[in-house]
Amino acid sequence: MKESKCYRLLKHYGNDHSETVIAVSHEKKKLVEALKLVNPKGFSHTWKVLSENQLEWAHQRVENYFAITEVTYL
Repeated sequence: MKESKCYRLLKHYGNDHSETVIAVSHEKKKLVEALKLVNPKGFSHTWKVLSENQLEWAHQRVENYFAITEVTYL
């Protein structure tokens, strides 16, 4: 079987470390655009957006954040 990749936009809640998948796409660019809609700049409640290299230690964070992660599936 051939493996394929897609991306998902996650919203992580720091209090209980739960995650919600906001969107899924085969194009990362589309999720970047979706992120701009769900996390507009200028609002006081804007959550952090983690880069790929920040995700390695993200499970230790107790803050709220968004992240785009790569998913491999069959």
